[in-house]
Amino acid sequence: MANKMVDYSFLNITDAASELRLKFDIAFPLPEGKAAPAGGEGAQKKERKAPGCCIRLANNAIEDLTPLYQGVSTVFIHPALIKWIDLSFNNIKLIGEALALFTELNVLYLHANGIENLKDLKPLQSFNLRSLTLHGNPVEEKKNYRLFVVNLIPSLNQLDFSPITRQDRETASAHSRALKGRRSQQDKSGPGR
Repeated sequence: MANKMVDYSFLNITDAASELRLKFDIAFPLPEGKAAPAGGEGAQKKERKAPGCCIRLANNAIEDLTPLYQGVSTVFIHPALIKWIDLSFNNIKLIGEALALFTELNVLYLHANGIENLKDLKPLQSFNLRSLTLHGNPVEEKKNYRLFVVNLIPSLNQLDFSPITRQDRETASAHSRALKGRRSQQDKSGPGR
């Protein structure tokens, strides 16, 4: 398994916690003539893990990211060190805190899912992401979507496979300041004034 990418695309996975180990053993069988680790077949399933830093889970039926880290822990030697996760073309609507344990994550593909609200993207601000895809989600249709994301995650170099320019950053920053100014004015005037 010299490849650092473990690819689970098109495997109809719905629950990462219960299915990743099983599909790993099917997709990456021991080479012919290679003995399983001491302890027989059962030990092989417990001990054999991927040294990789990237995982593809695209084109499956994943809805809930909560069990993702648990599932990835069953197949990766160092799951916290994963740098790239492809979750595109699934049924994900919420990100939540499920990705928080992937502390080295810097590329995340979430395009073609069901993420609807800008506020649902806020958990992503804790990452040092370099590349993020969200196109094909309902959130992409929100007014000032790109400006919001560029301002939310300043480390981004690419959003939706499109480079982030200096002008994008300046516009996003100005937009954020204007929104804060409006909120401040509304807070000062109070409700019903």
